[in-house]
Amino acid sequence: MNVFEYTKELLSINSPTGFCNEINAYLIEFSNRYNFDYKQNNKGNIYIYPNGVKQGSTLVATHVDTLGLIVTSLKENARLTVDKLGGPILATLPGEYVTVICRDGRKYRGTIQTTSPAAHVHPKASDKVEIENLEIVLDVQASTIEDLEKLGLQNGDIICLDTKTEVNDEFIKSRFLDNKLCAGLCLFMLEEFSKGNVKFEKNVVFGFSTYEEVGHGMSHIDDSVSEILALDMACVGLHLSGNEEKVSICAKDSSGPYDYNFISELANISKLEKIDYEIDVYPMYGSDASAALRGGNDIRAALIGPGVYASHGVERSHQKGVLNTFNLLKTYLETK
Repeated sequence: MNVFEYTKELLSINSPTGFCNEINAYLIEFSNRYNFDYKQNNKGNIYIYPNGVKQGSTLVATHVDTLGLIVTSLKENARLTVDKLGGPILATLPGEYVTVICRDGRKYRGTIQTTSPAAHVHPKASDKVEIENLEIVLDVQASTIEDLEKLGLQNGDIICLDTKTEVNDEFIKSRFLDNKLCAGLCLFMLEEFSKGNVKFEKNVVFGFSTYEEVGHGMSHIDDSVSEILALDMACVGLHLSGNEEKVSICAKDSSGPYDYNFISELANISKLEKIDYEIDVYPMYGSDASAALRGGNDIRAALIGPGVYASHGVERSHQKGVLNTFNLLKTYLETK
């Protein structure tokens, strides 16, 4: 399989932040398929050990949790009020199809609507979208709260957005490329290692976190880790040099600067290997690496990733950006 095929498989599995049992089962099955040692920590992060020893000095960290919604109340008209899981752009949500997952496993399809959804009915149908005026209209025969309760619906049920994934000869478009695109890249890297096409000179562990979208995915890591290289989407847009065809190296995000020497190493590798890259600063961004630093771990940290347009909305990236990211990661891990 290639990177985009792994990405599409990951995107087909619902995993709003904190609701990652199914995608963790996929990662465990992947580990068993290629005879990799793995472990799952108490809060659900999965660690894969390609070198056969359950520790690693270099942690390549990515996350498999996504944005989503959660039910906050059942309404008298049989609609559902919602709150955010992570930070989806609210303006992109009205009209999106969803799956609501009950505690007992039952699933229902529905649509996100505003409380004033019809142009021929509501004079303020085009008003600004706020979380308070969003609701889920379920594809069920229900008209009261009691009807919803009989269907097993309750507060705290998880709401998963359709991804609308599309791949063509150049681009991949989908919700949640942040960060299933980089997770797919890591799985492809591990497959290539299993085939002997990649040789790790570093004692590396690949970590897949399940709470990155709410800020504490990799806040605690093993003492054996001395450095963390986060793979996550790179920002594209105003005041930024990176784009969808490049790998971006982040010098600083909202948590502060990343390790200066580590950033310089990655930039020098890119220059030497003629990898198309940029160094950028992300004032409104955080990563698993910044979570690990905030957690008090004694590590050096860096962040790289392919450029992704329209983050936290319906996102897009380019095959060249993914290839540049893969080549930078591969070269770094193959360097003593």
